[in-house]
Amino acid sequence: MAQGEQVDGKTFTLIDVREKDEFKDGTIPKAYNVPTSLGPAIWTNADEDTDGMFEDTFGFEKPERNSPLLFYCKAGVRSAMMAKYVANQLGYTDVWEYPGSYMEWVEKSKEKV
Repeated sequence: MAQGEQVDGKTFTLIDVREKDEFKDGTIPKAYNVPTSLGPAIWTNADEDTDGMFEDTFGFEKPERNSPLLFYCKAGVRSAMMAKYVANQLGYTDVWEYPGSYMEWVEKSKEKV
């Protein structure tokens, strides 16, 4: 699986849950775009993606349930909801959320990618 951002020595798959147009306007480097508007169904059947639809759609393999995932959005609302859903409803065990999200990252890094 493609890996993304490293935080405190741990490598996460960084998932931007904003809409495609928001993602195109700028993103955190190494992030993958999985918009919340697609709904939670995209995360079901979490252990397998036998037809490769997830990878074809998002450009990375569907994470296994023990994969470290770090979600973010524009301000933290959508990413918090998605992180909670993926952990509580689907049983992913290593789920994190960047509460400051993209707005904080832009402010601190002073760059858009």
